[in-house]
Amino acid sequence: MNNLDFAKNYTKQSQGNNIYVRPRLGNDGNTGKTPTAAVKTLAKALSLATANQNDTVYMMCEGNTGSNTTDYQSTGLNWNKDGVHLIGVGAADELYLGQRARVSNLSTAALPSPLFTLSANNCVISGIEFFHGVGATDLTTAATCVLVSGMRNLIKNCQISGMGDQDLDVTASSSLTVTGAENVFKQCYIGLDTIIRAEAIYEVYIGGNATRCVFEDCLINSYTSLTTFKAITMYHGSAHTLTVLKNCILNSETGRTSCVTVTGAIDVGPIAGHIVMTGGCVAGYAAVVTGGSAKVLINSVAGATDAGEAIASAT
Repeated sequence: MNNLDFAKNYTKQSQGNNIYVRPRLGNDGNTGKTPTAAVKTLAKALSLATANQNDTVYMMCEGNTGSNTTDYQSTGLNWNKDGVHLIGVGAADELYLGQRARVSNLSTAALPSPLFTLSANNCVISGIEFFHGVGATDLTTAATCVLVSGMRNLIKNCQISGMGDQDLDVTASSSLTVTGAENVFKQCYIGLDTIIRAEAIYEVYIGGNATRCVFEDCLINSYTSLTTFKAITMYHGSAHTLTVLKNCILNSETGRTSCVTVTGAIDVGPIAGHIVMTGGCVAGYAAVVTGGSAKVLINSVAGATDAGEAIASAT
């Protein structure tokens, strides 16, 4: 089922309206009510939507180049209306990465961070590529591509790639930061293997109130020269009860220029509860967990050798 069918099935019995976005041919003076009267930007589409009515914004691919597929942001976009869904429509809308409905930053403006914030609750975000690309200047402070601070959202078939330029490689930058509870990430590609992480220390940060979140069939992919790099860093307070990683692949590139075998894929700070990792694979890391291993329950996860070759194991 593609994203268009998924959205139609999801909202077909709802009271919501459809709003259409076309990055190339749209015009923010339009009504957005039909594909031929599409608006140009997601910000305009969001302003036309009504919270808690299951309104659906369709972002329509219009080609294969940046100008035909991308809504470029000069400031961070905050998706802040509960129950307003965002669906990308394009040829690659069921793939892990390279979706042609795309959100990125405007290279001539100050870098927005986060690029995209999902502060709303009860939203479906599907078939969108989020890419934090070329920066206007070298960064001195951390930058986040996507921040999910809302609750009970479904993020499906999305690419979330931060640090898409070497200028953005700063300590504590991230592709994804999650601080809201009960969010589900399904079939997402998170990270990037084209820009080496020489200073950034993790790809995904899970903290704040981000308890009972689930990552299912996700690929977290990185390229780093830091032995202390982490695919996921988790740091909760006493409110944390559970995080689930189901059939996820955590990969760090090996055998390429300057890359190293990383000591561990996951680092766990002081938390209550547990992290459960079932199925999946860890490759390019010497171990699954470096800190807080007593809090991580692992079932049938492939380990990683120094050569990055997965060896089936179960604990």
